[in-house]
Amino acid sequence: MNIKRFRRLLEAFGADFARWPGNERAAAEQLATTSLEAARGRRQAAELDRALEEGRGHVSQDSVARVLRNVAAPLPSQRQSGWLNGYSLGPAWRPAVLFGAVAILGFIVGLAESNVDWDTNFVDHVFDSHLLGRTAL
Repeated sequence: MNIKRFRRLLEAFGADFARWPGNERAAAEQLATTSLEAARGRRQAAELDRALEEGRGHVSQDSVARVLRNVAAPLPSQRQSGWLNGYSLGPAWRPAVLFGAVAILGFIVGLAESNVDWDTNFVDHVFDSHLLGRTAL
């Protein structure tokens, strides 16, 4: 067991190894006896456990911040990746992007299929050919 795993289990189950999952206890006890960092973390967790059990309001700000940070963190399955995650567009962004992509594609295809002589006045061509029904210049 590494110290990172030990700290996560310590924050989840507290300092009493009896509350820990059975397959993690032996490794946790060994790490708590061999690592100063693990022993210090267990003492802090024991202090938090005692404060919670006694019902007194004395809990260090670091302990509260650590618990809140872990509670507020999204689970890995809730994290989304993508380039639009920073924007709060709701469910409407995907249809809007799809519509924009189709519109741009249509514009490109329209330009590629047109037989406009770019040396002439484009507005006159559009007016003559599409609005008046005349043939191209």
